[in-house]
This record gives sequence, C-alpha cells and structure tokens, in this order.
Amino acid sequence: MTMAISDLAVKELQELGLTETEASVYVALLQTDDATGYRIGQLVGKATPNAYKALHSLRVKGGAIAIEGEPTRWRAVPVDELVATARARYERASQTVIDKLRNVAVRPARDQLVELENFDQAMVRARAMIERAERVILIDSFPTLLEPLVGALQTAAKRQVKVVAKVYATLEIEDVMTVQPPDAEEVLRTWPGAQMALAVDGREMLTVMTDRQGARLHRALWSDSLFVACLFHNYVASEVDLAWYEREHERLSPGQPSGVAGIHLTHGAAPGLDELAALLRTEGDR
Repeated sequence: MTMAISDLAVKELQELGLTETEASVYVALLQTDDATGYRIGQLVGKATPNAYKALHSLRVKGGAIAIEGEPTRWRAVPVDELVATARARYERASQTVIDKLRNVAVRPARDQLVELENFDQAMVRARAMIERAERVILIDSFPTLLEPLVGALQTAAKRQVKVVAKVYATLEIEDVMTVQPPDAEEVLRTWPGAQMALAVDGREMLTVMTDRQGARLHRALWSDSLFVACLFHNYVASEVDLAWYEREHERLSPGQPSGVAGIHLTHGAAPGLDELAALLRTEGDR
C-alpha cells in the first residue's frame, strides 16, 4: 500500500469511528505479519504505550486480534469484518438515539423552505419523503440520482401509492410507471450536472443538483410549504405529461387521454391541494 493510499485509508477509517491513531495502527497491521506492539509503534511513529493503547481499543472496536504469547502479537481483522462490525455498532447506536429522542423533539412548523447541506442528507430526505407518501409520488430524475431511490419507490408502489417517474435512460422499475422523453440523450449530454425533482402528495418537494457523477452536491432545496409543494407537484406532473406526449403523440387517436392522466392536482391526485384550500379558508375566516 502506497503512502497516498495509506493516508486516504486512515481518513476513511475515521469515518467508521476509529481515532486517527487507531486507524493508522489498523493500516499498519494490514501490512505486517503478527507484529508486536513495539513494532507497530515504530511503524506509525507513536510511543510504545500509545501504540498498545490504540491496539487494545482497536480490539474492542473489532479491528484487531491479540495472539497470546511472549510477547503478545497483533493481527488485523479482515477489512470486510471491520466494516460489518462498525455498521452493526452504528445501527444499534442509531436505533437507541431514535428510541430515546423520538418523543422529545418538538415538531417543526410547516411552511419551511430548507437548503440541505450535503448529498447524503438530500438522499436521506428523499427516502423519508417517499416513505411518508400516501397517494402519489412524481419524480423527474437523471439516472445517477434515481438509482439509489429505486428500492424505496418500489416499496411505495407496493403500498398502492401511485409512482410515476420521468427517466433519462431505458429503465423498468417494478410497479412504477416510467416515461422516457425522446430527447433524453441530448439532455444528459448538454445539462451541466445531474438533477432530480421529487414531489410527494402535494405536501413536500425536493430538488437536487449535483455534478454529472452525482458525487458533489451543488444545491438541494426541500419544502413542506403546501403552496410551494402544490406548485412544484404540477410542474413535475407537466414535465411527465409532456414527455409522454412527445413520445406517443404520433400513435394517439383524436381525443385519446394521456397515458399519465390523473397525476395533476386538479384531477384529485394529491391531498396537499385539499389541505391548501382548507388552510386558505381558515386564513380567510380570521
């Protein structure tokens, strides 16, 4: 392992909950054969007591094995086992936090417009929106942003939520209606990044733009404002409707309805419009 790769690995291992010293020790163990604590200290440039301290804490975290003898020697646990242990530890801690804090948090007021800070946060929010969906999900998305959400969309569709997706590559998603515009390749080639628009029930909206690879977030905006969500829902519905018409218009008979009819708010597709109307009536009575 080269120095550059080693440095990168140390940084990534810290994301798994290891300290910098523990991560350095783990990388050193991977490159040695049953080394002593003294030898590991030499390899990572740490005093022997500090190296032993890191080895013992690394063993507790599932990254090292102590081979008893005189002196004790140490061996790295395989990388996939270390990652699996870290994942299990994280999931247990995450569930504990959810259980303890779920009923503590004050529910935020509606009518928010929030900028999300990173790609992972945007994808987590997208999945949460999909899980909350009751009646209809509309999504207009480039492949790199759609693929991580396919499983959640399929699960929603199996709950009898209507899911319609405008896609830019040939893609069949079980129980999900997909519409590919005829100019999909041109859009992918000319658009400066990857983009997604997600509308759920006329209650929430999310728009995301990243670099072309979907790795670096440019902007992500989410809102649960009924006003904004309803407008955004009809925007995405119109994009889907237009894509379907552009692909199918030559085969249409006069008066034949759209194959994606019923996804617009005015057709009763989403509960958010009724809630917005009720909100406006309440405000008018004040």
